[in-house]
Amino acid sequence: MLQKMSMVALVAGIACSFSASSDDSLVKFRGGIGVIPVSSAGGTANADGTFPSVTKNVVRGVNPPTQIWVIADLSADVSADGHIRVRGKGLLLAGGNAVGGPGGQNVFATLICEAAAPFTLRNTTLTGVPLQAKLEYGSLYLALTAYLGASAVGVLAGGFLADHTRRHGQVAAGCFAINAAIVLVIAVVTLPPLLLTVLMAAAGFLSGVIAPSRDMLVRDAAPAGAAGRAFGIVSTGFNFSGILAPLLFGWIMDQNLPHWVFGASVAFMILTVLLALATDRKPQAASGRSDPRMMHQG
Repeated sequence: MLQKMSMVALVAGIACSFSASSDDSLVKFRGGIGVIPVSSAGGTANADGTFPSVTKNVVRGVNPPTQIWVIADLSADVSADGHIRVRGKGLLLAGGNAVGGPGGQNVFATLICEAAAPFTLRNTTLTGVPLQAKLEYGSLYLALTAYLGASAVGVLAGGFLADHTRRHGQVAAGCFAINAAIVLVIAVVTLPPLLLTVLMAAAGFLSGVIAPSRDMLVRDAAPAGAAGRAFGIVSTGFNFSGILAPLLFGWIMDQNLPHWVFGASVAFMILTVLLALATDRKPQAASGRSDPRMMHQG
C-alpha cells in the first residue's frame, strides 16, 4: 500500500463554480466521497479471482491508492494567498484486513483547477500528516467521567488538608505543579485508554484538592472586614476566565492544534504555581498579627 495518499477535492464544473466570499477564502469545498482504486477490469477471470486487464481509477492525473478508502466528512478552504486547509473526518480503509482503521497512513491535499488536461497539481506538504488512530469514544467518556468524579473527591480531601496546614500556597503550588506534569504527558504522548483514564482521574483529584487551599489563600489575603469583596473580585476573575479561555482554546482548535489546548493549560498552571508561592511567602507574619477587633472584644 502506498505510504502516502493524495486527497483530491473534486467538484463538477470546477472551472465555473468558484465563488468569492466575504473572508479571505478563494474556494471552499464541502463533502467527500472516498476512492475506489480500480476503474474497470476486463478479460477472463483468473483462478485466483484477478483479471488480466485492469484499469486504474486515475483522476485528473492523480493515481489511486491500492485499497478502497471512504471518508465521512471533508471540508477544504483555499485562501486567496494560495494556502490550502483541509479538514477530514472518518477517513478509513474500506477493504483488506485493516478495514475500518486508518492504516497508519499519511495524507496530503492536492488542488486541481483545470477542467481538462494538462493538469497542474497544487499540493500541501508532500510529507503529509498522519491519520489519527481509531478513537474509542467509550474510553474517552470514561476518562472524562473519572476526571469529574475524582475532582469531587479531591475537594473533600483538600478541605481536610486545609484544616491541618497553614501553608495553603505551597499546597496549591505543589498540586498545580504535579497537575502540569500530568497534563503535559497527556498533551505529548499517545496513551492507552487505561493509562489515560488513570492520569485524568489523578488530574481531577489534584484540581479538587487545590480548591479549599485556594479559598484559604483568598481569605488570608483579604484585608480585615473585606473578605466578601475579596471573594467577589476572585469570583469575577473566574467569570472572565470562563469567557476568555473557551475563545482561546477554540482558536487553537481552529488552527488544527488540539494538543496545544493542553499545552496552554500547562503554561497557565506554571504561572499559577509561581503566583501561589509568591502569595504564600509571608503567611506566618500575616497570621501572627492579632486582629484589633478580637483584642477589643477580649
